[in-house]
Amino acid sequence: MVPPSAQYLEVKCSKESRIINCNDIMFIEAKNKQTIVYLKDQSIIETDHLLQWYQERLPPPDFCRSHRSYIVNFNHIDVVGKDHYALKGGIKVPVSNSKRNYSRECLKIFLEKSKKYSLAKKYLLLLKNFIHSQISRFTPNKRFCI
Repeated sequence: MVPPSAQYLEVKCSKESRIINCNDIMFIEAKNKQTIVYLKDQSIIETDHLLQWYQERLPPPDFCRSHRSYIVNFNHIDVVGKDHYALKGGIKVPVSNSKRNYSRECLKIFLEKSKKYSLAKKYLLLLKNFIHSQISRFTPNKRFCI
C-alpha cells in the first residue's frame, strides 16, 4: 500500500493493483465500462475505476476533465484546438462543447500556477497555434505570421 500522495496513485486492475506515477499519465479514457489509463511510455492500463474516482484523486491543476469520457494531463499538451487537445505523439483528446469553457479555465489556472519559463513559453506557443488554427478556418489559402 502506497501512502496518499499527489505523485503516485494506486489503481485496481482486474486481478491486481498497480502503482503509477501521476506525471506519467497522458490522459484517461472511459470506454466500454472500463477506464483506460494511457501512459507516456505508450503503455496502457485497463482499470475498474470510474473517471470520477480519478478526478477526485489526481492533482489539480495538472489534470482536467475535458469531456465526459476523458481526463487530460496538461503537462503533455502540445496544441490547443477548438475541440481537442493534441498531445505529444499526435494523440488528440476531445474537448466537448459543454466542457470547453471549463477546460480552458483549467488550462489557464495550470499555466498561471506554473512559474517556469518553459511553461510560459509553451503557453505562448499553444496560443499561437490556436490562433493559427482559427485563422486557417476562415482563410485556408493565405498564410499569416504572428
